[in-house]
Amino acid sequence: MSGLNGRFYGIGSTTNTPGFFLSTSIKDKGKIVGVVVVKISLNEIEKAWSEGPENIIVNDEHGIIFLSSKSPWRMRTLQPLPVQAKQKLQSTRQYSLDNLLPADYYPCFTVSNFTFLKDKKRTILLIPAVLYATNRHSRV
Repeated sequence: MSGLNGRFYGIGSTTNTPGFFLSTSIKDKGKIVGVVVVKISLNEIEKAWSEGPENIIVNDEHGIIFLSSKSPWRMRTLQPLPVQAKQKLQSTRQYSLDNLLPADYYPCFTVSNFTFLKDKKRTILLIPAVLYATNRHSRV
């Protein structure tokens, strides 16, 4: 425990329910004596997004879509996962590698912060709305 605040999106190891985990240390006279963790469900956000007109995805640093306004897009990868990324995901148990599927589209090029995706029928522009930590929230 380094004493820093933490944040992590993952699938709960006991509940198998996804959530956003926030943590901070508990100190007594400057010494770390424990940690408190809060899990926040993001189901209501996804539900609200699904009822709106925008196509929204949030992906992590590995290109894994973990939140989306379209449930079939969730738990898809925007690119093949490198061995290092797979090893990290196995060690953190953030997502089950068995459940990750490739997206029907892949990045074809990037200009500045804008990424263009291509599938069989069209080219899609990802517009970064918020860059927070290593997660990317985009409108598609």
